[in-house]
Amino acid sequence: MRGGILRLVTVQLALIAVAALAMYLVRGHEWSAAGAAVFGGGIAFVNALLLARTAVQAAGVATTGSRFGGASLMAGFVERFVFTLAAFALGMGLWHLDPPSVIAGFALPQFAYAVAARHQ
Repeated sequence: MRGGILRLVTVQLALIAVAALAMYLVRGHEWSAAGAAVFGGGIAFVNALLLARTAVQAAGVATTGSRFGGASLMAGFVERFVFTLAAFALGMGLWHLDPPSVIAGFALPQFAYAVAARHQ
């Protein structure tokens, strides 16, 4: 499991760098756009870490024979959802980061799941 998580994180970091470079070039060589893309990528990155933690916890619950594995997964889902909403609100609402850059930085690393799954 750790190898898959490491692969996912590595691919995500590479895609965050690609998103930052792309937004820097597309948005007229503005470093603020690249920074906003890195912020969005950071949201995706933290989401991946939270998902990995939830998966490890759920696997631990499953091995004990407890019936709370589903509740553990649901709690992890809610945690990631709330974190994502709060991070977007902080970045785009409070700090006024460039919304297309934040969203591009968040969306591009999501493809890391497909790449990591393909190599499983």
